[in-house]
Amino acid sequence: MSYLFSPRTIALLALLAVLIILFTFAALFTSLTENALDVRSSQGIKLGTPQFRRAIESITRSPATPLDTEIEIFRDGRDFLDDLLKEINGAKHSITITNYIFNPGKMTDDTFDALAKKASQGVEVRLLLDDHGGGDAPKDKLEEMKQAGVKIASFRPVSFRTLTRLHRRTHVRAIVIDGKVGYTGGLAFQDEWYSDGKSEKGWRDTMFKYDGSMARATQDQFNSLWRQTDGEILSGDNFYPPLPPALIPPPDSYFISLFHSPAPDISGDLLDIIWLTISGAQDHIYLATPYLTPPPEVLEALTTAVERGVEVEILVPGPYTDTRIIRAATRSYYEDLLKAGVHIYEYQPGRFHEKILTADGEWSLIGSPNMDNRSAS
Repeated sequence: MSYLFSPRTIALLALLAVLIILFTFAALFTSLTENALDVRSSQGIKLGTPQFRRAIESITRSPATPLDTEIEIFRDGRDFLDDLLKEINGAKHSITITNYIFNPGKMTDDTFDALAKKASQGVEVRLLLDDHGGGDAPKDKLEEMKQAGVKIASFRPVSFRTLTRLHRRTHVRAIVIDGKVGYTGGLAFQDEWYSDGKSEKGWRDTMFKYDGSMARATQDQFNSLWRQTDGEILSGDNFYPPLPPALIPPPDSYFISLFHSPAPDISGDLLDIIWLTISGAQDHIYLATPYLTPPPEVLEALTTAVERGVEVEILVPGPYTDTRIIRAATRSYYEDLLKAGVHIYEYQPGRFHEKILTADGEWSLIGSPNMDNRSAS
C-alpha cells in the first residue's frame, strides 16, 4: 500500500512541523508564552517609610534584618583580591565560593591555589562553578583542588534532564569565610578585573565585604545553589557559627536579602523591587548598570519620577564594552529618557560593570544582577 501527496500538501505539512518546533522551543526555552503583567502598586509608597519596608518584605518573603555590620567597599580588583586571599589564608573552618566566571590567569590561579592549600589543612572548602560561565576554569587547577580535598560542583551541566533550563544560569557572586565574612558584587575572576578600570581592557567594578547577619544571608544563598547542584545541605558550626553579639544599628537601618533560583527573565521579585524603589523616590535616583535593557515598566517609572521632580542619573558603559550589540540596544533608550529629563553618562576610562541602584540616601540595591531580562538573582 502506498500514499501519494501533492507538493502543496508536503509543503504545508513541512511548514506545520516547523511551526510546532518553533512553538515548542518558545514554550520551553523562553518567556514568550508567559502572561506578562503591568507592575503597579495599590498605593504610592515613599522610600524610608515603614510601608516601604513591609512592601519589600512581602515581595522577597524575607524579614528586614537589622544591619549589624560595617560594609567595606572595594573599587579596585587588585585590592579585592589581596583582601580575599588574606581572609582565605586565615580561614579555620570553611570556605564557600561561587562566581559566574573563573578564567585562567592570576586572579583565578591565586585563588584556586589558596583554596587547595586550605583544604589540605583540613578546612572544608566548597567551590560552585556555573557550567557555562566557569567552562574555561583551568582544568589543572581544578584537579589540584580536588586532590587537596576541595569539593567542586558545576551548576546545570549539559544533560537531557536540564535541557529546558540550560539558558538559566547562576550569575550569583557569593563568597563566605568561616560563615562569618561575606563578599558580593559584580566582579569576575578574570584578569581584566585585576585593575581599577581606568584602562581600555580593564573593568571598573565594585565588591562589598561584610560580616554578621549579611554574611549569614550570603551563606544561605550559596547553600541554596549548592543543594540544587550537589545535593548536600551545608549545616553545623563550620558553616553556620553562632552570630556574635550584634552591634546596635542606627534606627531604621536594615537589609533585606533577595535570592531565588535563576529565572528566565526579570519579571519577578527583582523587577518589583526596582520598580518600587524608583516609584518611591522623592529626591534622587542614581543607577549604574553595564547592560541597560530594562522592561517598559521600569522605563515608565524613571520618566514618571522626573515628572514629579526627582533627579535621575544613569551611568552606563562608554566606548569600551564587551558587547556592542547591547550598547546599541542601550542607546536605543536614550532619546526617550533624555527627552524626559533623565541624565545619562557614559564611563570613559575603561570597561564598566557596576551594578548599583540607590535612591534618596535611604535605600540601595547591591549585588550581581544586571538591568536586563536575564538577571533575576
